[in-house]
Amino acid sequence: MEKCFVFIDGGYIDALLKKWDNLPLDYIKFSKKMCNDLNLESIRTYYYNCLPIIRRMYKFNCSDCGQEAEVPFKANNRKLFCDFCLEKKNMDKSKLKFSAEQTDFDQKLFDNKESFFNKLKLLQRFEVKYGQLQLIRGEFKQKGVDVLMSLDIVEKSITHQAPHIVIVAGDADFIPAIRSAKAAGAIVHLYCSRNGVNRELLYEVDEVHNLSLTYLDNLRISTQ
Repeated sequence: MEKCFVFIDGGYIDALLKKWDNLPLDYIKFSKKMCNDLNLESIRTYYYNCLPIIRRMYKFNCSDCGQEAEVPFKANNRKLFCDFCLEKKNMDKSKLKFSAEQTDFDQKLFDNKESFFNKLKLLQRFEVKYGQLQLIRGEFKQKGVDVLMSLDIVEKSITHQAPHIVIVAGDADFIPAIRSAKAAGAIVHLYCSRNGVNRELLYEVDEVHNLSLTYLDNLRISTQ
């Protein structure tokens, strides 16, 4: 039986599971099913995701008047203004509303996610790698996951550690890594939701397999 590596974009699969009422996926069953479907043996499964941000108040000096103020996220080299200057400029300050309850909520979310990732680390032939989550213009953005996963795909391929690469993702950012893997002789299999994937990505891989609710529903964590 030929061997493979499995690469899972955790943020991508999280979005699918959330759509399906946060389906409690058994990741060992998931990885094994994909490999069994392809008649492959997995050497290792790599899972990439970010730990949540715990929002707290950060002090800054207003970019206009210089007065010290607070904001519930790091500045990230952005211009920030105090409430007085925001009103003077007729700028929306709704994104700056914050409460201690949000910090408590973020802390619980962080603890739950960290506990979940630690459980994944204990799974057989399973490795978890972290990107970083950033709060940009009031929205959480995942950073570094695509780069980490792409580097690993390329490294496993060009060193010929396995002839097959199995990817769970939907982002076009993986296209350069996929091209490098194919150039090194690897066969690239993509598992994705047909309703949630960049079309350009579909053109680059060797095989596409649909992730549907029916497919994943049979891979729930057993409660017995």
